[in-house]
Amino acid sequence: MLLRLIAILLLSLAAGYAAHSGLTSMGQMRAVERLPEIKVAEIIPGVVQLSGKATSDGPMVTAPSSRRQTLYFRHVEERKVRDSEGGYYWRTVSDTRDATGFLRLEDETGSVRIYSDRGRQGFSAPRKYQQTRGDRRFTEYRIDPGDAITVLGLASPVAHTLGISLHGLPEHYVARVSAFGESHQRQSLARTTLMSIWFSLAAVALIVLTLCWTMRIHKVAAFLSLLMVSTLALLMLWSLAAARVDLQVAMQQQEAAAQAARETIQGALSQHGLQWDGYWDSLPPWSEALHTHLPEEQARLIERLHVNVARTTERVRGTWEHWPERLVARLSGWERPDSVPLGGEALQVMEVREANFEPTRLEGGAPVLILIIGALGAVFMLPIGLSMIHLKRTIENIPTSPSAGATYGLTELKGEILPAPRDEALTSPIEKTRCVYYHYKLEENRGTKKDSWVTISEEKVGKRFICRDREGDFPIDPEGAQVITTRKHTQRQTDRAPGGAIVSSGRYRHTEERLDVGDTLYALGRAQIDPETQQSLYMAASEPPYLLSNLSEAQLMLRKARGGFTSLTLGFIAALAALLTLIGLMGAFNGAALLIAAMITPIYMLIAVVVLMYNDLVFLRNRVDTTWSNIGVSLQKRATLIPTIQEVVKTSMAHERTLQERLAQLRTQASSEAVDIPKAEQLLAVEQQLLQQLRLLRESYPDLTTSQAMIGFHDTLVALENEVAFMRDGFNHAVERYNTRLGHIPEVFLATLLRFRRRDFFRAEVSVATPPDVSAMVPSTK
Repeated sequence: MLLRLIAILLLSLAAGYAAHSGLTSMGQMRAVERLPEIKVAEIIPGVVQLSGKATSDGPMVTAPSSRRQTLYFRHVEERKVRDSEGGYYWRTVSDTRDATGFLRLEDETGSVRIYSDRGRQGFSAPRKYQQTRGDRRFTEYRIDPGDAITVLGLASPVAHTLGISLHGLPEHYVARVSAFGESHQRQSLARTTLMSIWFSLAAVALIVLTLCWTMRIHKVAAFLSLLMVSTLALLMLWSLAAARVDLQVAMQQQEAAAQAARETIQGALSQHGLQWDGYWDSLPPWSEALHTHLPEEQARLIERLHVNVARTTERVRGTWEHWPERLVARLSGWERPDSVPLGGEALQVMEVREANFEPTRLEGGAPVLILIIGALGAVFMLPIGLSMIHLKRTIENIPTSPSAGATYGLTELKGEILPAPRDEALTSPIEKTRCVYYHYKLEENRGTKKDSWVTISEEKVGKRFICRDREGDFPIDPEGAQVITTRKHTQRQTDRAPGGAIVSSGRYRHTEERLDVGDTLYALGRAQIDPETQQSLYMAASEPPYLLSNLSEAQLMLRKARGGFTSLTLGFIAALAALLTLIGLMGAFNGAALLIAAMITPIYMLIAVVVLMYNDLVFLRNRVDTTWSNIGVSLQKRATLIPTIQEVVKTSMAHERTLQERLAQLRTQASSEAVDIPKAEQLLAVEQQLLQQLRLLRESYPDLTTSQAMIGFHDTLVALENEVAFMRDGFNHAVERYNTRLGHIPEVFLATLLRFRRRDFFRAEVSVATPPDVSAMVPSTK
């Protein structure tokens, strides 16, 4: 209990941390996505993103292994280590980084200095060198002069010029010098976002699972409801929080970009005696005046700054187009920023630049692989969990029958395990205890790990026994049953050391699981006609389920429910991974997409509940059909036997015309291809009269008993009559359970939709009879 509470606490902390981490990384990704890429000549104070060629205007650093002069390197040294299984893996010995303090970015409009902290953060470079020497491997990741790089940093004045710093950025920006391009950074943040969301949801699902384990909850509806409410609440709160953060960052971005551009433009105009009121709608008509009164280069710069502000504003305005961002903005009283007007030529420039913009989406084979694995995991784990829960529901729905009242078909029994009469119990191979079943396994440890056990030999031995309750005994054959037992014993192989001391070699492990004589038994299986008596039932392997255990019914239900809930939780987590990856592949990183993802919970719950209800109805209907089919098989045996009886009667009792006519009638009815309940009831009524007449004739004509054929046929008819009597009770019991379930809510709606029909009871008057002792009726020959 304490460990589970600690686990819930740790999972709660992990879920909270992952949710916050996902919120932060999503805000960073959206901030980078809204930040347009600019040229060096267009840099103004504030956060900027630009691409170009890496150069240096001073000393460079030397890569340790390749000895190459470079702008940045990350050097990893690894050592080859043997694992406990005899294999090898590489263990990191050192991981060092360094960068020149004279890194510059250059494009067609100019160059700018990048101020870093010697490469200890913010750099991302491809692998360019790897060498193995002995048991050491050396790998270098480098940015060399001439490599294309993308830089995101804070532009600020340094010594009367602007430089790019990798420090001091606002909260929702991550400094970056990357040789992989601008989209790589956004994809990296997107992966972090999705992984954090998935981890937080997985932690919440595991909290629900652990809570159900701790509180011993085994009701499927309770588990699925808790799972649905918790994950829906988390996703909805997370999406609303993400929308609020996204809107705040968007407004800050637009205001900062507009203010920095406005101040830069006003400063440039004032140097030439021009005044501007700061309103963007008044700037486009100035285009001719700008080129008239300003140097061409400065006029072009003002136009580009104007375009960049318009690009940032349009990307920010796009945030208001999503839902629930619109709802959050309305509730918070935030107004959507107005578009920045542009002249015809400037508008064309913006359209050209924005034409190449791609929203953030995951790329590559790894996300597709995760999508496939997640979908397969959900599809695979869902039926496993449903099958376990179906068995649990079967245990829950089948009432316990007393041994004297057990009916043909699926039956649940409880009692004490005792050896069958006139039979000796088994002796377990390890503990030498009296038992009726044992599962023995010999394993060998062929490695150094604890889980490297290999089975050498294995045997399952069971012996017919009886389950005794207050009303009598019921025979059970354990062969083919699923046995769940608390009687489990494991011991290691022991050897004798010199001097006679016993020591454990630890190489071999012997394990046995048992059902001991005297254990309390729970049995769920199909009661069948006992072939030894033909007058009673016994439980043996037939169709699943067939379950024997010394656990209580409540313990079994809880165990099966836990297994089913665990499988459903793992399937749910796999489905979340697939869905979130699909969102990443589609590039739908917004609150609406997360709310859509939240719908997987009720959909998953609906599928599970519908499948469980449908499986229950199909199981109960098949149970009815199976028991009726068994009756049909018995009736078919009669149809095969009756013509032979008719021939015997014709030969032995030619004077009994009434009996012959009744046999002819019975033969005609029994030869019908299809037998429904009314026909079967009519057939058995005629047969009851026939059997009664045969008994009376045997009493009136003792010589008739000397006909061994007649005696055998009569006894067979009695056995078949007993068989139908058992099967009728089992059939009516199955019909009663099936019809009852059809009337329950919500099964009644599903049954009506899928046209499940109520079944009639089989009311033929048959009862278990004992064949007469014909030896007492045969005249003595002495």
